[in-house]
Amino acid sequence: MFFLISQLTGGFLLAHVVTYNHYSTDKFLHNDKILENYAALQLYTTRNMRPGIFIDWLWGGLNYQIEHHLFPTMPRHNLKKVMPLVKQFCAENKLPYMVDDYFTGWSLGVQQFANVATLARKITKKLM
Repeated sequence: MFFLISQLTGGFLLAHVVTYNHYSTDKFLHNDKILENYAALQLYTTRNMRPGIFIDWLWGGLNYQIEHHLFPTMPRHNLKKVMPLVKQFCAENKLPYMVDDYFTGWSLGVQQFANVATLARKITKKLM
């Protein structure tokens, strides 16, 4: 029973993190020029959740998703340490650094789902 509950809880939390961090950002076409720039792609397609003691503990450091994507092999406990450097890099290069509170990020995610649904509806109507 412990294994089942821990796996369900862990899976839910991981899905929660991925949904918040990835689905609340703009989407790009498969041939978009941004795909040629690794750093820009990570910064435009990933969002951090505002850090805090509880959020850092609950999400295990994956609330620093931008840093995680830029430095995928870096241990999670170091992601918070490089956050100021990444923010500075973004400011100096006029790149976005998206970090929001819980409810703002989820609101943006819901908006993106609505955008995708609207686009899918348009495409489906054209095909019929």
